[in-house]
Amino acid sequence: MSTSIEESSPVLPSLAERLGAATAGPVHAPGDGGFDLSVASFNTATAHRPAAVLVASSAADVAAAVGIRPPPGCRSRSRPPGTAPRPPGPGRS
Repeated sequence: MSTSIEESSPVLPSLAERLGAATAGPVHAPGDGGFDLSVASFNTATAHRPAAVLVASSAADVAAAVGIRPPPGCRSRSRPPGTAPRPPGPGRS
């Protein structure tokens, strides 16, 4: 499972650092090795450009990531492997 926090403003390195400090799984930010693979989707019609991606290695990683508040203007979303991307809509974030 990958957990990503998407934003429309520039990358927030402190967010990736906070995720890295709170979790055991690898954290990738744009420009890092592994970032492009972590955000890749089978559906190439949708491009994901999150500020950070956590490749959770345990349920504890997921719980820790959910507990980290994203900065204002950012959305937090988890995406299990093999899940088709869904655009935000009413009742979805």
